[in-house]
Amino acid sequence: EEKITTLVIENRKAMIDIVGDLITQSRGGDGEFVLSDNGKELKVDKTMDVIINPFDINLNNKKIQTALYKRLEEVANDYIQKKEELNSAIVNLLDEILEADTDTCYDFDFEFSWNDLFKLYNIRIVEDNESILELIVEYIKIVSCYLGIKIITFVGLDMFFNSDELDYIITQASYCKVNLLFISAWELNNSSKSNICIIDNDKCIIQK
Repeated sequence: EEKITTLVIENRKAMIDIVGDLITQSRGGDGEFVLSDNGKELKVDKTMDVIINPFDINLNNKKIQTALYKRLEEVANDYIQKKEELNSAIVNLLDEILEADTDTCYDFDFEFSWNDLFKLYNIRIVEDNESILELIVEYIKIVSCYLGIKIITFVGLDMFFNSDELDYIITQASYCKVNLLFISAWELNNSSKSNICIIDNDKCIIQK
């Protein structure tokens, strides 16, 4: 715990190939990497997330929102009777409105799903983080909880944060049982918290 893996890629072509491959696989495509846990191969897109630009982090992206609605639907199943009462009231109201317009014949669905209701009222996670640092930490918590993400790869995160801020991210990820992979073009200052692997300009692998 509180130990991450840092992949330092000094060769620019290797950086493009490796990062591109990881992005493709994290989105469900094919690639050269194999992710495993004690010999059991895991689906990269179900287990790992890749962040290139922390400013693009969205706490309400499609994957998170789908998982959020699924979770809320499980909770909402304890309120079936209230849902039926609400649906009945809505149907009666629609009947009155449609009967008032005698020029056209109408029809409509007589039932709504919980998802319909969640989408209608745009239920979403509040994004009120005061800084990009707190946004990253909140994102780690959410994807680990809602999506079951166990590994998050950050590319070039050291361009935005100092050693203390990176340590804070590492500590918070540890609380969530999330493994971090930092990819950088140079060795980070907080090397004491990293298992470091370097791919130098000659594409030689150096383990530290």
